[in-house]
Amino acid sequence: MEPTFSEFSYGYAITEELSSGRLGPLTGAPIFPSLHSEGQSGGGYDVHIPVEGMPLFLQFKLSRYLQRSNALEWDLFGGPYYRMYLRPSRYSNQHALLLDLAMSNDVYYVAPKFHTVEELNHAYISRNVYDNSILINPITIGQLPDDDLHYIVFSATNQGFHFFSEQPRKLEGFHSGWDFTEYELTKIRQRKIKIDAYLFEFIAGEIMGILDRRAMKTERLKLLQIDRKKKGETLQEKAQFTSYLTRVFFDAELFIVSERNDIPYV
Repeated sequence: MEPTFSEFSYGYAITEELSSGRLGPLTGAPIFPSLHSEGQSGGGYDVHIPVEGMPLFLQFKLSRYLQRSNALEWDLFGGPYYRMYLRPSRYSNQHALLLDLAMSNDVYYVAPKFHTVEELNHAYISRNVYDNSILINPITIGQLPDDDLHYIVFSATNQGFHFFSEQPRKLEGFHSGWDFTEYELTKIRQRKIKIDAYLFEFIAGEIMGILDRRAMKTERLKLLQIDRKKKGETLQEKAQFTSYLTRVFFDAELFIVSERNDIPYV
């Protein structure tokens, strides 16, 4: 069965939970692009950015529900399960871009363990959308073969992940947002970094390099990059520009994850 809600609705619910403290000991500050980030006048607004933490890139996906016993992967779970599809490389370079970004950043696909708008509404009201989601790093998937069908199957009862493509195999991943929170909290405590203008400039430079290597840097983006160098930018503006690149070219959202007892926001 196809999902009855959109990626936008799901992503909105996840973003609201992360920004309002659903991570428990962590908080996820979303960085939204503004009109300024697109080189237009009249944009820009205050962004609350933690002093220390780590950048996190999330791409929201949807899950198709399979409930009949003749479904291809039924025997893996002995019951209903979900599929999360990846866009074939011949039609989209989305996975390849995320894979490039994941080589030096925390990047994850996020997908729900439900598929109806009623389930989304219930999870949203009870603030359990994040906890009823799976997270998978593109690196665990690797490069996609040049064929037309790639997907990941999983169940709501946490029986593992399986990647189906030319050579089906098991995958590592996180079965819930809370599982991921524990993992991310450990990483932050071990190597949290200063969240400053230099960091966002560095990440933006990484993204520009990826787009250059894949011949995706548009003339408009080149002109915008030149214009940005001519005028000074605030921390917030640099963060918003980095988020703009992430959203437009990677179809992902940028968050800054920080320990909740960290230095107050600036």
